[in-house]
Amino acid sequence: MKILDVPHTNITEMKQSPSASFDKAKESESGVYVFKNNKPYGVVMTTDQYEAMYNKIEMLQESLEEYVIRERLAESDYKTYTEKEALGNHLDSVAYDENDGWE
Repeated sequence: MKILDVPHTNITEMKQSPSASFDKAKESESGVYVFKNNKPYGVVMTTDQYEAMYNKIEMLQESLEEYVIRERLAESDYKTYTEKEALGNHLDSVAYDENDGWE
């Protein structure tokens, strides 16, 4: 994406009316480049845009991890281990604490 293909503003306008930049981002459904001294300084986006971008990045990272795992498992000389070999017991025998602080 070329910088000038999306809406832009400058730092002075951003300081004068930050909400105008957020409105511009919402209307254009894209981020708004903020320039300082004629150079890109940052990007303004709405919280919905940020959350959508963040969720997409997470999904893509998970897909990439799954792909890497499948590729590694497809290698014929790759050694795999059972739960018992790796942990010394089966996971179904482990007691789980719902309040251990992990999600």
